[in-house]
Amino acid sequence: MVAPLGLVDYAWTSSSDSRPYINTIMYRHNIRKRYGYLDRPLFDKKIKEFTYKVILSGKSGTGKTSTVAKLSGQEVSKLHRETPGIEQTTILWPCRLIGSKEPVIFKLKFCDAGEGCMARFNHILPTLKENADGVIFFFAMTDRSSFEDIPQQMSKVLGEQSSNIAKLVIATKLDQHGRSEVPQKELIEFEKQYNIPIIGVSNFNAGPVDPSHNALHTSAPILNCLCERLWYRDQQEAGHVV
Repeated sequence: MVAPLGLVDYAWTSSSDSRPYINTIMYRHNIRKRYGYLDRPLFDKKIKEFTYKVILSGKSGTGKTSTVAKLSGQEVSKLHRETPGIEQTTILWPCRLIGSKEPVIFKLKFCDAGEGCMARFNHILPTLKENADGVIFFFAMTDRSSFEDIPQQMSKVLGEQSSNIAKLVIATKLDQHGRSEVPQKELIEFEKQYNIPIIGVSNFNAGPVDPSHNALHTSAPILNCLCERLWYRDQQEAGHVV
């Protein structure tokens, strides 16, 4: 597994210090608030906010939409539908950077488009890529072809931007062990070859208010890892890290 970069305090989210900030983005019953393009949570004191555009890439049916629903603390639909056009979901995520006493807010604007609409309309992919700060590549553990398609997705989406965009890979359907078509050995080899972390996720939920689905501990590792990669990319461009 690709090691953390040492820029984000992963343990802070579960500490008592994070409670005032976490509670601000939550309703009761462990359900997170939804935020629009211009919305911002009202904290007791002013904290820094950093905004990033993150695009999603992967074959149809790999769980892009359901993963974003999970990360935003919303119910995961049991029905699959291809994303029509471009859909955007805004997630506000507080975390603390290593060496800092105060937390910051990462405003993550996830942009997704279905394979079908990208095939029909040539302008969709360039629109997605415009001013993108990060990209998440998706594959399903139950679909080997979607894993083998990742290098092609990387070439199509990244192009000449491979060095200045944050990258993460998410493996979905982790709970379906009996149907898995991708061995652990190949995942480790992929991480070594591309130096991109792979994070597994199960998007199953039992109902509209399933505590295990909406609990922060299921989405915090992914959001913290993504925020760290985005912050590292900024520090690289500023010349603070190599």
